[in-house]
Amino acid sequence: MHVRTLRTYNFRNLKDVDAGFSPGVNVLYGDNAQGKTSVLEAIWMFTGLKSFRTKNIADAYAFSSGKNECRCDVEFETADGTDRAAMVSEDSRRTFYFNGAEYSPAEALGRFNAVIFTPNTYDVINGAPERRRNYLDSLLCQYESNYGAQLAVYSRALRQRNAGLKNCSTAEEFSRLRDAWDPHLVRCGNIIMEARERLVKELSEMVAEFYGELGADEVCSVEYEPKTSGEALDAALEKNAERDLLTKTTNAGPHRDDIDIRLNGRSLKTFGSQGQRKTCALALKLAEAGVGADRRGESPVIMLDDFVGELDAGRRKFVIGACSAGQLFITCCERIPELSGAAEYVVADGTVSRQE
Repeated sequence: MHVRTLRTYNFRNLKDVDAGFSPGVNVLYGDNAQGKTSVLEAIWMFTGLKSFRTKNIADAYAFSSGKNECRCDVEFETADGTDRAAMVSEDSRRTFYFNGAEYSPAEALGRFNAVIFTPNTYDVINGAPERRRNYLDSLLCQYESNYGAQLAVYSRALRQRNAGLKNCSTAEEFSRLRDAWDPHLVRCGNIIMEARERLVKELSEMVAEFYGELGADEVCSVEYEPKTSGEALDAALEKNAERDLLTKTTNAGPHRDDIDIRLNGRSLKTFGSQGQRKTCALALKLAEAGVGADRRGESPVIMLDDFVGELDAGRRKFVIGACSAGQLFITCCERIPELSGAAEYVVADGTVSRQE
């Protein structure tokens, strides 16, 4: 899979880009605040269906224009042929089109796949459990067609159960509430947890391999940690019923899951150094690309934003080699020797110019 062309209108600080890209390595050079990350963000919109920089799409409207709209178009190649996609936003609403037909966000997920590494990627390692749950969910929504629907039903049932709990004062009232919502939590929650467990197992095997190949000595593993005390979900909900009524919230279920990355059996979150965390984050992203390639049968587009320059020459060479099976985008402020054969673009004042 690779992006052939990108066009933008009124997007961030870009001046209506119309650029073609190489199916191999593409390097975007330029000073800070010139639009390099905005190019990657525009491409990512078709994978995550939202920005990786903001929750509100209106933040991506070009501030200077005063217009309440933006648009991104990509033409991309897959094993099945050429596809065209568009994201149109007006007044904070987003609409997606593939080959001219309108798609809902649920239908659009998984049609274009990319992996992005930004400085915020470290939050997967350092951040709260919610950040890691969202990470797993975003991958599974791309690669398992039914996952997003099950997650939506579970989340809706959880909201209704928690809202009802706030008004429950007796065990009898709570029993009626559980009769209404627990079957949905159990049915969808089991599907969610099983999918997460499968994904974490795939990731763990690849993370261990990449972590070692990045020159680290420790044995790295990724462990799935469902918060059901080792019990079936229905049993865990039953066990926590009294606590739920007391705390007015649901204390068991996949909405409290976490993953733990371990080095030689010790939790990275607790004992890892900054260098070890950076290496694990990079190994995790390389593993994510590997899982995507295995599940889809072709490599996703990989984007490294303002990161490769932090690596030593040996690790830069390894990362570029590991990503060479597919299309790679790298943003840098200055040229990097290992990338001398790549397609080069200068990003300046919102424009993208290919260098010959």
